[in-house]
Amino acid sequence: MRNPWQHIGFRWLSVGQLVSLTGGSMTPVALAFSVLEASDRSSDLALVLAAQSVTMLFFLLIGGAASDRFSRGKVLMISNLCAAASQGMVAALLLGGHYQLGVIIALETVNGMSVAFTMPALRGILPQLVDHESLHRANSILSTSRNATKVLGPTIAGVVVATIGGGWAIAIDAMSFSIAALCMAQLRLATQTVTRSGQSGLVRNVREGWIEFRTRSWVVVVVATFAGCNFILGGVWLVLRPSIANQTIGSAGWGIVLSTRAIGLLAMGLVLYRFSPRYPLRWGQAGAALFTLPMLALGLTMPTVWLASAALLAGAVSFRRRLHSLQAFRG
Repeated sequence: MRNPWQHIGFRWLSVGQLVSLTGGSMTPVALAFSVLEASDRSSDLALVLAAQSVTMLFFLLIGGAASDRFSRGKVLMISNLCAAASQGMVAALLLGGHYQLGVIIALETVNGMSVAFTMPALRGILPQLVDHESLHRANSILSTSRNATKVLGPTIAGVVVATIGGGWAIAIDAMSFSIAALCMAQLRLATQTVTRSGQSGLVRNVREGWIEFRTRSWVVVVVATFAGCNFILGGVWLVLRPSIANQTIGSAGWGIVLSTRAIGLLAMGLVLYRFSPRYPLRWGQAGAALFTLPMLALGLTMPTVWLASAALLAGAVSFRRRLHSLQAFRG
């Protein structure tokens, strides 16, 4: 395998991703505690997060089509600039003491749209930047940096929020998107070549994908299970937990808990690269039940060390996507 660092495009991509992901990993803590501090209403936080998530889901298919039809470097540059502008405005509102729920929702809607264009472009850009022999190492480097930001980002955000305020943490996020946009502007990629049949076949491809999905019963069961879990637990994890943490362990403690959860994710990832269970789907489904432990610990107002331990275990079992991919590989 060749060294991917010899490709200048990969160097720009890796730096841009590292910076933007570090800033982005700070946002969940910063945004949650900033909204709660400014409004003191969990409903406001729910609306802000829902606006971001729903918009991302709605535009994800469009973002994928755009990354197939235009230069992925330009798509990434523009999406990062939009994210920088939206997060910068949110930071300015919070730092200036001019909190307005409607404006924050509108800005986070723009941020969700930016993510919808960023994710598909990132997934398809690497083969255009490195040769085939370097692809495995390049993926490993980007994956390691991505996971490292999940460990460090929440803790840094918690400290920043506790000391100088959440608005500054969001401002750092906006700056990181700006730096990432500058890095993506250095990529020299050709516009994607799409045939006429590819341009007119988007609906057909979606239909074919749906047929492939519903003909695999185990995939339908897994997706339905976790769709229900995410629907029920999403509000608890993203809204209720920060609300309770705001009154108990504070933003710094909550940042440590999220970082500990990411450590569990990393640790289980290493284990699964060495050990392959016989029935990965069963293990993945059963492990999801342990995700309730941090919620119980937080609801019972246990000390931070116990809450972090529960989050560590929950992070380990949340690596169920790797288990499900093993099941898919086995057919």
